Amino acid sequence: MKRITRFMAVLVCFAMLAMMAGCGKKPAAESAKGALEGFLEAAKSADFEKMESYTENADWDERIKDMMTIDAWKNFVTAAASRMTYEIADTKEEGKKTVFTVKFQYVDGTDAYNDAINEYYQKALSMVAEDLDEVDDEEIIAVLDETLQKKMDNIDSYMAETVLTFTSDEGEGYRLTDVGDDFVAVFSANLTTVAKDMENETVDSLDIDVNGVLSSETPAESGAPAQTEDAAASATEAAAQ
Repeated sequence: MKRITRFMAVLVCFAMLAMMAGCGKKPAAESAKGALEGFLEAAKSADFEKMESYTENADWDERIKDMMTIDAWKNFVTAAASRMTYEIADTKEEGKKTVFTVKFQYVDGTDAYNDAINEYYQKALSMVAEDLDEVDDEEIIAVLDETLQKKMDNIDSYMAETVLTFTSDEGEGYRLTDVGDDFVAVFSANLTTVAKDMENETVDSLDIDVNGVLSSETPAESGAPAQTEDAAASATEAAAQ
């Protein structure tokens, strides 16, 4: 009898632990608006960990985290995010869900990024022309950083506007359930959009005069390395990363 009692007690304990585990997910905030504002303020500080604490099943491009490990991108994105402002223009209650319409003013860094990437290519191809065996990756990356640092002096001139919607679900602790790439584009000053565009672009589509970079002659006339296209492709991949 004692054995049966102990066995039942163990089962009860397991059942209670399971119930506690199911109820142990703390709310992200005390209200839907609190979750939205907490998320957006975390974004202004470029705090990914805190941003994710306010979301449930966020579906955004994870590459932004990898890009932020490169100082050139990180410095510009962080400066741009801090300048982002928002206004909750509309709120609709849909059962346990709250849908917010939010107006944003944000930095659209598309031109700044493309200028920096063009200079990156110019430097990369110039180094390739000089010596294929001694391409200094750090020196090339420094070109990105230097160009974007100059752009930051006039970062407020890149301001743009857009409108996005967010849904907070009370059943998920008021977490935001529909954060996607549209917001990440705003947050990153369109870095993720530029990166995606680069995936299918060629050097020519970035307005780079490859022959002019290498010499005033054609590659065949000047004896320029045949590997130039491969080197340019490598530069594209590194810039996107």
